[in-house]
Amino acid sequence: FERATDIVSKIDIDKVSDCGERKLLLDLSIARSKTAWDVSDRTVAIALLNRAKSLLFGSPDHHKALANQYLAFGKTALAKSEIQDLNDALKLMNEALDLYEKGLRVARTREEIMELRDLRSKTLRFISAVHLQMNEFESVIKCVRVLREGCESGDHHPSLSVLAMKGWLGLGKYAEAEKELRGRVVNKGIPEGVVVSAVEAYFQAAGT
Repeated sequence: FERATDIVSKIDIDKVSDCGERKLLLDLSIARSKTAWDVSDRTVAIALLNRAKSLLFGSPDHHKALANQYLAFGKTALAKSEIQDLNDALKLMNEALDLYEKGLRVARTREEIMELRDLRSKTLRFISAVHLQMNEFESVIKCVRVLREGCESGDHHPSLSVLAMKGWLGLGKYAEAEKELRGRVVNKGIPEGVVVSAVEAYFQAAGT
């Protein structure tokens, strides 16, 4: 990667107009970033991703590739649950969300649009989960509302009712939390164990 970096540093990026060549340079930047992350040099890893934004060339595939890496780093940081890690996770996921939205603006085919919408919704759910871990309950509810009021029929992912319920519990609004819980119990597509866990969380916070 050091050799590749030396070669790439001699290229005038502004003169590279071929989409495929730009994607090659973008993939190299992402790979270098992953390598830096793997050796625990998080600052360099994120700097390389930020620098890679200059390689985006109007293609939704370019935006998706870069956003996917921001999201992957964000999920890794989220898993550690320390406050600094949660702050980093939030920043990385917001970067991913911004790139997915920019990709949607240049997407042309129905398949591209649907895929990017799904990725955007997935990222918002993760952002909501980060806010929940940070006890930022109003932000949890805002994320859920954005997802439910989104384009076309909105997002109906099973996790939303749990996120909303825990958000309302955190705000002490037990009636709203109960509405979310009741809606979850009657949804036959949700595993029983998940429902039981949600019920237990409700009783623990709101009492019997």
